[in-house]
Amino acid sequence: MNLLNRWLCCLWLVIAPTAQADEICNLKRAESIWNSTYLNLHSLFGASLESPSIIFLQDITNLQSRSEVATFGYYNKSSKTLNIICNGNTTEWFEVAIRHEATHYYLDQVFGELPLWLNEGLATYMEAGNLDDAHVNHNINKPRLEEFIDMLKWNKVPPLLDLLRLDPYSKTPSQYYAAYWALVFVLIHDEDKIVQKQRRQLLKDLLNNSEHDINYINRHLIDSLKKESPDLANWELRWHREIWDLH
Repeated sequence: MNLLNRWLCCLWLVIAPTAQADEICNLKRAESIWNSTYLNLHSLFGASLESPSIIFLQDITNLQSRSEVATFGYYNKSSKTLNIICNGNTTEWFEVAIRHEATHYYLDQVFGELPLWLNEGLATYMEAGNLDDAHVNHNINKPRLEEFIDMLKWNKVPPLLDLLRLDPYSKTPSQYYAAYWALVFVLIHDEDKIVQKQRRQLLKDLLNNSEHDINYINRHLIDSLKKESPDLANWELRWHREIWDLH
């Protein structure tokens, strides 16, 4: 058994002492979701990683003082664990929660500190993404798409420069996450394969930046997008249109 297979087979399950996981949560399902998410991230970024521990929590009260955005789970950076709510969730949301938090674990362990837009954008992308270039529709996170379309309809999408500084722990976190998803989506997918290759390379450069500085990452993003269109407003219009056309 090679090293990659050993990592994929070593998912540890922890049951929170104050709760018992319901029938939605089980080791086999959790292992399968982690494996598929990990393989997608590995195919995109190439970095190998050991499997995380997963803690099943009974309900939202187990999250204590966590932000309202952590409805279905959270990644604990200090303990390197995925903490997933089981009670009352559907199988679909259980899977979404593991994919999302597993992405946070991967990004943190491989790349370290990242801007919120990049960290949450990739996590929301991986809620549904499978990186199948032949079938882009399979990569669309439909709930996030619908939220972003509504933002476009009501002219509520913030300018890109503001988006990079937005705090997701505000009164409308879900909308911010939809915008983060939309931005990351266009950095991964484009009908023009040359543009797609360039943007994916940009995404990798942002993650692997030698400065390890959030402000540097954001500046590098803007500078690179201006190479596509010197007027950033024109690039934003193109970005919005690309997402609108997915609807």
